[in-house]
Amino acid sequence: MEKKSAKLIYKLIFWFVLIVGVLLLFIHWKYSLCAVGVLLWNDAFYEKGCQELVVDEWETGYPTQGLRRMFQSWIWLVIILAILLFFIV
Repeated sequence: MEKKSAKLIYKLIFWFVLIVGVLLLFIHWKYSLCAVGVLLWNDAFYEKGCQELVVDEWETGYPTQGLRRMFQSWIWLVIILAILLFFIV
């Protein structure tokens, strides 16, 4: 996978979660708050993954590694969301 397609996939995931978060606002504000948490979680792990293999200041990062790190973190994200939604709702 090349850098452009990895960035496109990340942007599509971002916009999908954002739109779902706005739509969930009409159902219940707690679900929308969880969507904001998902956005922040994805952004943090994507950026961390992009910068993981960078060794000098001229490199901009590796979006494919960012996606990989983000997808691997979803296991914990699902567990945390399940616990939060079970106790919040």
